[in-house]
Amino acid sequence: MSIAGVYWLSDKIPAEFYGKAARLQLAENALTVQPLN
Repeated sequence: MSIAGVYWLSDKIPAEFYGKAARLQLAENALTVQPLN
């Protein structure tokens, strides 16, 4: 996953988000992931 050249490989994505809807955000050069409810 990549946003503006900052990327995560699949092994960096927390396991609790696999197979679920999530919001990915780039803030201050750091990617964050949050669940969608």
